[in-house]
Amino acid sequence: MLVLRNALETDLDAVFELAKGVGPGMTTLNAERGALRECLAVAAASFSGELAPADADYVFVLEDLAAGRVCGVSTIKAAVGVREPFYNYRISTSVHASPTTGLVNRVQSLHLSHDLSGASELCSLYLHPDYRSGSNGRLLSKGRLLFMAQFPSLFGSKVFAEMRGFQDGQGRSPFWEAVGRPFFHMDFHEADVFCDNGDRLFIEHLVPRLPLYTHLLGLDACAAIGKTHADTAPARRLHGAASLSRRRRGHGPRGAHRGAAAGCRGCAGLRRRQPAAHPAAGALNQAACRSGTEAGAFARWTACAGRARRTPCSSSIATMRK
Repeated sequence: MLVLRNALETDLDAVFELAKGVGPGMTTLNAERGALRECLAVAAASFSGELAPADADYVFVLEDLAAGRVCGVSTIKAAVGVREPFYNYRISTSVHASPTTGLVNRVQSLHLSHDLSGASELCSLYLHPDYRSGSNGRLLSKGRLLFMAQFPSLFGSKVFAEMRGFQDGQGRSPFWEAVGRPFFHMDFHEADVFCDNGDRLFIEHLVPRLPLYTHLLGLDACAAIGKTHADTAPARRLHGAASLSRRRRGHGPRGAHRGAAAGCRGCAGLRRRQPAAHPAAGALNQAACRSGTEAGAFARWTACAGRARRTPCSSSIATMRK
């Protein structure tokens, strides 16, 4: 039986092994023990209710109870862009017409913005290849929405997911090569080290403030905008089935950075179709037995696929219909 539960600090070794299999492009799940140790410590403090929403990260692991093995990981960031900048490119289209010639041009441009500040982010979704069958991926990804449905006060009214962007056959990102390298004069991984060390202001210092016209970036870069990594296609389908609508938004330069060799990582930004209703509403069946406070302070939270189970109020349990 597979169960989705809150990650514990003792899961470090298991999460580290998963992170080693992720590969380039998902920089929120680096195979670096120190960073993962800190991530799990923050998650533990978040689940215990010790952190404010602006600081909280909720990390979940999928555990095979029979094998005693952690086989997947996923995360919710309660709020982005509050303590530190969160950059994205807003994609706009303008129309230029010449009455004298009858010519009409539609021009797409990228505008640096902080539009997603305060929104909640679904991220760090990875399932071990041995378990990529049945409803396992659905439980790992959408099970997080059960937690959000139980504790909506912990999250923003807008929810989005950044996806790994397109890479070519050599693992290079056409978008980064066209947009990142000319202004930062470094490889993506170098830029990402700066960001992970807390220095994000260099983005604002170096990136152009004026709009970037996409037709000047080259055909390969333009084709990469809105195109996800091949390994991300299943996750994209899951988000589309969770009552979330696609917003074509280029998440950069930080998003472009964090797309690693994946270019425009935010090409599948998501929002709730009805902000007043949680994305899990109508799609997931939840039965919770809560303890602690409504803020979500508890020692254990679990979710599984199947019928609801009722247990004493020592933990929080949610179920998802198959």
